[in-house]
Amino acid sequence: MHIEEKRKVYYPYSRRQFIKGLGVIGMWSMLPYLSGCRSDFSPVKEGILGTHSQMAADVMDILFPEDGHGPGSVQINAYSYLNWVLADENYDADIKKSIFKGFARLADFSKEHLGKPFGKMSPKEKEHLIAKVTQYGWGESLMARLVSLILDALVIDPIYGVNVKEVGWKWLEHIPGHPRATAANKYPDILGRKKELVIFSNPSQL
Repeated sequence: MHIEEKRKVYYPYSRRQFIKGLGVIGMWSMLPYLSGCRSDFSPVKEGILGTHSQMAADVMDILFPEDGHGPGSVQINAYSYLNWVLADENYDADIKKSIFKGFARLADFSKEHLGKPFGKMSPKEKEHLIAKVTQYGWGESLMARLVSLILDALVIDPIYGVNVKEVGWKWLEHIPGHPRATAANKYPDILGRKKELVIFSNPSQL
């Protein structure tokens, strides 16, 4: 039996199909199937989100878990990519601000509606909370942004510390473009080199 046919037997949707076709909007109806059954989440080091770091990692794991049908956010190191994006001075400042604000609201929402901090919730309670906040504009916006970043992490070159061992490429059967990034020309260092090139090629500087 073909691998895609096997997925259809055990799974209501193919996650590969979801990534290629359904998009972010179709994701909310898939949350019960994406979450699955888990006993706990992987602990992470505190990052740029401070006290909301573990919450961010847990939410990304809920949105895109490892379930036997492909890599999850942990396997592709999506949490590290989130930190990298938020620390990138060239990334859209308004988007970064909305992510910080979104996690702050999520922390408040968990206390107000479930009576306990996000970190004290069981895995099932966390999954229920994420499904609930998508009913609000700010919650849907935050989750959509996180899904977008997770999908980015699936296909970005492993030299950036994500898509570990090319797991995303292999799963999606993706062939990366060439030449690939190297330690000498990867982002954001290459931006500075381009500026130097422009300055050097200016006739007045020759």
